[in-house]
Amino acid sequence: KLSEYSPRRPLSGDDGNQDLVSGLSAVRTGKTENQIGFSILENKEDAKIFWVLMLETLTLSVINVGLSMIETKECKVIESELTAWKRSFEPNLTQLLRLRSTLERCRRLCENYADNVLKLYQLRVEKLGRRLGVKEEAIKLFCEGDIRGNIVFQISKLVSFLLKHTRECAGLSPWDAIVTGNATGRLVSVDCLDDVTNAQDEEVILLAKKAWGDEVIPKGVTGIILGHQLPHLSHLGVRARQDGVVFAACDDEENLRKLE
Repeated sequence: KLSEYSPRRPLSGDDGNQDLVSGLSAVRTGKTENQIGFSILENKEDAKIFWVLMLETLTLSVINVGLSMIETKECKVIESELTAWKRSFEPNLTQLLRLRSTLERCRRLCENYADNVLKLYQLRVEKLGRRLGVKEEAIKLFCEGDIRGNIVFQISKLVSFLLKHTRECAGLSPWDAIVTGNATGRLVSVDCLDDVTNAQDEEVILLAKKAWGDEVIPKGVTGIILGHQLPHLSHLGVRARQDGVVFAACDDEENLRKLE
């Protein structure tokens, strides 16, 4: 239980790291991501523990990325901001909006890494892979494997999780732009994204109630509207980025029904 973790204990040094791991285990045990936010944030003391744990985890992850020589200056700035915010964080509107700006900065760091990997390797991998007779599926997964194998991917998941909760606490729009751009086509509503497996004869925009995150986007799909949140660097998110497919997510059923 979260009550077993004392907020008066330090989060630095050996004792602090042990507390951090214990606290995170308590947060994760027996709860889904959606359940975590509502059950913890109802109690003021537990909410404080929750935010301290999450911000400390994100700070340590960003430090790790900086030590990997990935945008070191940007990592230092993000680390400085997170360190300042977590000293006396209270989930009021002003501090939530301030935190969201730093979370968006973290997300841009992750997306820049993904874009650089795709820019540097995708064409080279396709040319070399086809000359060596490598299967197309393996060629497409090469860059994605590099992205998902890096801690940047875990930061992307944590940032998406925190943005969702800051959005709910602050009463902001439920829409999240995973891949920005413009798309045109006939709107097609489906229960699950993997129900659509064949290439489309015309340009379509898929309105899907759910997706597992590992689907392959069929040819002819120019845009995807998903009925729940998804990490930006998930398999599906990276595929959409590679193929230039506009991708938006919304976890509010009322907004989605207006589009059907």
